[in-house]
Amino acid sequence: MSTPAPDRSRTTPQDTGATGEREHPRVSLRSWTQQMDAYTGPDTLLDFNQVDNVCIDLTEANSSGQAQLLMGRPTRLSTMIHQDSPAYERAVRSARALRTKVHELSVMHGLDASYLAAGTASWLADPVADGLRRFIAPVLLAPVTVKLRPDHKDFELHIVGPAHLNPALVRRLREDHGVELATAEMSRLAYGTRKLDPAPVLETLRQLAAHVPGMHVEHQLLVSTFADLHERPADEHVVAHTQLIEDLARLKNPEVGKLPVVRPLTDQAPGLDERDPAQELLLTDLDANQQEIVDLAEQGESFVVATPVGTAAVDTVVSTVGALVHRGRSVLVLGESRTTLAAFNRAWNRTGLDSLVLPLGSHLSPDDVAERLVRAVARNERAEQPQLEQHLDALQRSREQLRVHEESLHALRPRWQASPYEAMQALAELTARTPGPQTAVRFRRSVLDAVSHRSEVQRQLQRAATLGAFDAAALASPWHGARLVNDDEAREAHDLAKSLLLELTTLKTAMRHVLGVSGLRVGSTIGEWEQQLELVIEVGESLEYLTPDIYDRPVTDLIAATASASWRRDHEIELSGLQRSRLRKAAKEYLRPGVHLSDLHSALVKVQSERDRWRQWATTLEQPAVSDRAGETLQIHRRFREDLEGLAIALEGSRTAARLETAGVDELQEILDELINDEAHLATLPERTVLLDDLRARGLGEFLQDLETRAVPAERVGEELDLAWWQSVLEAMISGDDFVAMPDGSELRRTESVFRRADSAHIAAAPARLEYALAERWARDTKRNPREARTLRDMLRSGHVRTEELDRVQHLTPSLVPVWTASPLVLTATLGEEQSVDTVVVLDAESTPLAATLPALVRADQVIAFGDRNAAGPQPFTVAPHVAARDTPQPVADIDSAYDALTRVVDSRSLTSVRRPMDPRLFDYLNDAFYDGTLTRVPQASELTSVSTGMSAEYVVNGVGVLTAGSEGVQAPTAEVHRTVDLVFAHAERHPERSLAVVTASAMHAARVAQAVQRRLRETGESAEFFAPGRESFRVVELHRAAGIERDTVIFSLGFGRTTSGRSTPQLGALSERDGRQAFVRGMTRSRRHTHIVTSIHPKDTEPRRLQNGARDMYHMLEILFGEDTTSERAVAPAEDTDAAPDALVADLARRLRGAGATVHTGYAHMIDMAAYAETESLSAGAVTQRAATGEPVRIPVALRSDGSECSRALSVRERSRLIPQQLERAGWNYVSLWSVEVFTDPQTVAGLVQRYLGLGSDSETDARRVSGSRDD
Repeated sequence: MSTPAPDRSRTTPQDTGATGEREHPRVSLRSWTQQMDAYTGPDTLLDFNQVDNVCIDLTEANSSGQAQLLMGRPTRLSTMIHQDSPAYERAVRSARALRTKVHELSVMHGLDASYLAAGTASWLADPVADGLRRFIAPVLLAPVTVKLRPDHKDFELHIVGPAHLNPALVRRLREDHGVELATAEMSRLAYGTRKLDPAPVLETLRQLAAHVPGMHVEHQLLVSTFADLHERPADEHVVAHTQLIEDLARLKNPEVGKLPVVRPLTDQAPGLDERDPAQELLLTDLDANQQEIVDLAEQGESFVVATPVGTAAVDTVVSTVGALVHRGRSVLVLGESRTTLAAFNRAWNRTGLDSLVLPLGSHLSPDDVAERLVRAVARNERAEQPQLEQHLDALQRSREQLRVHEESLHALRPRWQASPYEAMQALAELTARTPGPQTAVRFRRSVLDAVSHRSEVQRQLQRAATLGAFDAAALASPWHGARLVNDDEAREAHDLAKSLLLELTTLKTAMRHVLGVSGLRVGSTIGEWEQQLELVIEVGESLEYLTPDIYDRPVTDLIAATASASWRRDHEIELSGLQRSRLRKAAKEYLRPGVHLSDLHSALVKVQSERDRWRQWATTLEQPAVSDRAGETLQIHRRFREDLEGLAIALEGSRTAARLETAGVDELQEILDELINDEAHLATLPERTVLLDDLRARGLGEFLQDLETRAVPAERVGEELDLAWWQSVLEAMISGDDFVAMPDGSELRRTESVFRRADSAHIAAAPARLEYALAERWARDTKRNPREARTLRDMLRSGHVRTEELDRVQHLTPSLVPVWTASPLVLTATLGEEQSVDTVVVLDAESTPLAATLPALVRADQVIAFGDRNAAGPQPFTVAPHVAARDTPQPVADIDSAYDALTRVVDSRSLTSVRRPMDPRLFDYLNDAFYDGTLTRVPQASELTSVSTGMSAEYVVNGVGVLTAGSEGVQAPTAEVHRTVDLVFAHAERHPERSLAVVTASAMHAARVAQAVQRRLRETGESAEFFAPGRESFRVVELHRAAGIERDTVIFSLGFGRTTSGRSTPQLGALSERDGRQAFVRGMTRSRRHTHIVTSIHPKDTEPRRLQNGARDMYHMLEILFGEDTTSERAVAPAEDTDAAPDALVADLARRLRGAGATVHTGYAHMIDMAAYAETESLSAGAVTQRAATGEPVRIPVALRSDGSECSRALSVRERSRLIPQQLERAGWNYVSLWSVEVFTDPQTVAGLVQRYLGLGSDSETDARRVSGSRDD
């Protein structure tokens, strides 16, 4: 089955060391293969005992009925055995037991084991090799079906295939006694007539084996279960083609070498967003976790994959197999559970590639094999190359745009040590505060560079604010603005103010005295005082040579008379000589005696000026008087004026400095009082001045002015700086050349839509690409292998191909049917001895013994095992139902699962995303108790809107009974049986479209429930169609047999009750056994939609310390579900989160939606950034919803995920933009991408979109606008 491609050989990463090729050693695997004896029980093909093994004995049956059966016609049991006879009752009981066993072997082990045994042979075993025993073996085996008639009262038997010799009989007689039985010829002897006639075969056997000790051949017709499970391939001196086989051998034989060391694996593939789609082939959607598994598989690595219940294991397997086939490898998929293989086949067939798969097993005849190969040839001949260029181009372009957008949004700009997203987050958080910062100042880039170390600026600003730089009182201080930069200057200025106040007091007293003598009104300003003092002194000087009466009248005429002629001409005054003579004489009369003035004119001009000014201040008309202290007072005044100017210089920059120049005396005194009394603000002024000067030097002058203007409190200046800085940085980033994020929400949505369509088309095109690749390979391989091509042609012409013969054409089959599927238990019977395989994929590896897979592993280059060790382990079984035995045999020795064994020699990976609907309470418990909290889940929308969240429970109050013999507890309490049956028929009536199973921890309880259902069905016939056989027909199973069961709804009926005294026992059947924890996980996870627990034991009736294994898990689960109640319907939704979300943009949007009437949860289920729903009729926008009850509104919650979260940043574009939205839509959500750019720039548009989805109308939109924050402005 291997494909020897030009660039590949049998050598894999496990084969070679640093030195390259090496010779393959031979190893022993017997320690492994011997475990199969404990796993499969006695060999019914050589040890068939009618006393112990259940069978339908038709040896003495009605001859006509026998003949009808042997002719291959469906035959009723009652036709062969009389219904009134005890033999018929025995046959009916056997038929029921056989049907159960046949179903178990088929579903759980992939075995078709129902046969009619025609003739038996018995002989003595070799006492040395086998001890004292007698072999009893059927001779001919013909496949037969045993069906229950619709009336549930009779059975129908039908031989459905040709009889063949018992292969174990043939092997044993050949190996022990040299008897060669020509199997084909002898099988044909049985069909000498139209019906099966064993007599010629039996007679031939008697003759050929006459010499065998104790040989006795007897004609019998027996229907029972048979399977050839004890043929062992060679397990000594096995060629170890891979390191994996060597390591497995060492695990059981450590003396041959050191125990193996697991080699860590590394994914060498490019990043998810860097891959060339043309080189990528995915048959299903994969997240990064799943993609790594495919990558490692393509690298040729062997490894184990943990697949916790509910993860997308099947999709991962399908894509892994598809990728391997695309790489030219042949793949053998092993699944012991037919249910698991069927799930793989259904998922694979959904891709349309069913012709690539060849199932192995007795259910596929040689004719069927030939027909499948012909179909594969036809597929290859008609395959056409798909045209993908257009959608690949759109895919790469849109993916790159979205990738670059995300990268640019979050890329740290070294210049500011921040990203645009961080800026938007900071701004959203700042503007959401009440009250929040309001500065409109923006910094230039030079300023941003100057304040790049914002913490230092923040410190300085905060210190300045603490010192009152922006405090209203400090801003109103008379010292505010003064440029005093140290304490000495401040102290000198303060001392000067105090000195000035004293001087002002002295000056004011002197002025009152001087002006009082002169009869002048005291001026109101220091400047007026100076004018008054100078005037008084000038008058005093004039009175030294003129008499006071000169001030009684104007002297303008005397001025003109004493002036020169030119002066009079200039002033246009005309006087006669006589007038001048008279007036000069009059002027001289004002001179004091003995005084002579050389320039009387100038003296008179001065007097006139003094008279005019005096009259402005004079309070009487009396002649001027002058105080002798006027000159002294003027000196005091001038000293004061000089000191005041010094103070003004010290106050330069403040409003007070300007006031000093214009202030009146009273105001000046007030100013000085204020300066003196405002010592507190003066004390902080120097430090404030230095801090503010430094901040201004950094370019923050406008910002400081804004803070001063608005008198921002000290505790809020930091956020004001943050607002100005982040807004300025964001604008600088957006205007920079390195910002390539899409700034428009509608453009982002269009690009994402293009990507979704292109990526979906890319995945959808994978099957056609794979078919074309196989067609090319087929054309190449047929040319390279002409002999095999002729052999294959001859096989197909015969129309009859046995799978064992395909090793003759194994260079061609990989391009025809590259994928083979089988139960590992049928491998030796279906694979040719020379058949090799590139890759073996093991499903349900946790419940499959490694020994069962060895026939495949030794042929393979690569092994990939999928399984969940928490859900199951190997369950030993027997092929034949026994008359009296335990339901499930216990192993005589430990059986290593393929999962556990392989994890000791190869590396492991794990799926972590649970996709299946699961009640949050159950998920949380399983995640914490079994998976170390590593799992995530896709939450269901119904968790917020439905009456149930996937799990419910009820307590059967009267579930009491009598202790079973031994320590088995109170099993199958009658009340619980009745309640379970009622629930079964209620489900059949209300939800016939949903499949149903009952799972229980007690085999006795399972039997009683099944009998009660059958009895009620026979008596009433209600819902008969629901219970008819089908693909997912109704079943009642005990936990040991539940692994292959999966239904829409599961009723988990515990099956144990309390004693009549109300006491419960610690024994809970399968849950209390050694693998009870696995049984618990299995029982709780059989449903796809809903699990309903029915229990007669309440946690409050139980002592947990007495419980073991899964029984303790069940106690904790019931404790979570019930509390103090006796029913539980749904998980409680988390309380509405009104606290700020870690994402400020999300928090802002949440506030808007709450204001519009929506219920909002942030950080919902660790997957959804925000979940919103309302009680109104919702609009479906992609959500896959269940139909609402009549009259009930369709309520569809909205899931919103931001592109800014750390989780989002870690995702690929495919995951972020398509896979997660699709998963949430399939889980019943309307999905909305929150683009940070859009939520930041236009939050109300986003809120409006969500409101429309929720059915919240325009009034709500108005309300939402009313609660909108400052960013709207």
